[in-house]
Amino acid sequence: MISIESPMLVLDASTPHLHAGVIEGGEWLSLAKERGDALTLLPAMAKRIVAESGLDFSSVRSFVHCEGPGSLLGLRLCAMMMETWRVLPGMENARLFAYRSLAVEAAILSVNTGGKFFVATQFGKGNYCVTASDGTECEPCVESGLAALGGEVYVIAQRNQKTLPQGAFGVEYDLTSLPEIVARKPELFRPVEKAEAFSPRLSEYKLWDGKRHISGEN
Repeated sequence: MISIESPMLVLDASTPHLHAGVIEGGEWLSLAKERGDALTLLPAMAKRIVAESGLDFSSVRSFVHCEGPGSLLGLRLCAMMMETWRVLPGMENARLFAYRSLAVEAAILSVNTGGKFFVATQFGKGNYCVTASDGTECEPCVESGLAALGGEVYVIAQRNQKTLPQGAFGVEYDLTSLPEIVARKPELFRPVEKAEAFSPRLSEYKLWDGKRHISGEN
C-alpha cells in the first residue's frame, strides 16, 4: 500500500465548484468550496486554507490534485500551481498524487446507492466521460449512448450546461467526505511523477492563417 504523508494539500477544479483543502490525520483541517472562475479564485483559496490550517506551504508533505475529467482550464491551473510549489525551497521532497473525479464520485455515491450505476461528466459538446459504480472507466460516449449503459446515470454538470441528458440524475460534486472515502479506498490516490490534466482525447488546434489579418481583407 502506498503511504501518503500528511499534511496533504488537495486541489480540485474539475467542476464549477472549486475545492481546496488540507487533510491530516484522516480529516480535513480546512476545506473551501466555491463556485466560480478557477483562475480568479483558486490561488487565493489555496493560500487561505493553508493559513486556516495553521500551516505554511513548506509544511505540506503531499500534494494531491484532481487530474480530471472536467474543465481543462481549471485542471491545468491546478497542475501548474502544484508543479510550481514543488520546486520551492524546502518542498523538494513533497510527494505528488492524482485522482479522477468520476472515480471519487462513484465511491461517494456507493456509500448510499445500491446496485450498478454510472457517473458521467461532459467534455466537449455532447460527449461524456463515464465511470461505473465499481470505479471502472468506460469508453467515452455521446449523450445518446448514456441510456444504453444498463444502469442509473448520475451526471456532474459542467459550466454552462443547461440541461441534463434524458433520464439522468444530476449530482453535485462535493468533497466533504473525501478523507473517509480515501480511507476505505486508498487506491483512489495514485502516485505520479508530474501534475497533468487528463483529457479523453488529444487537443486539436487549427493553424493560424495570416491572410485573415492582412489590412483591407474581410
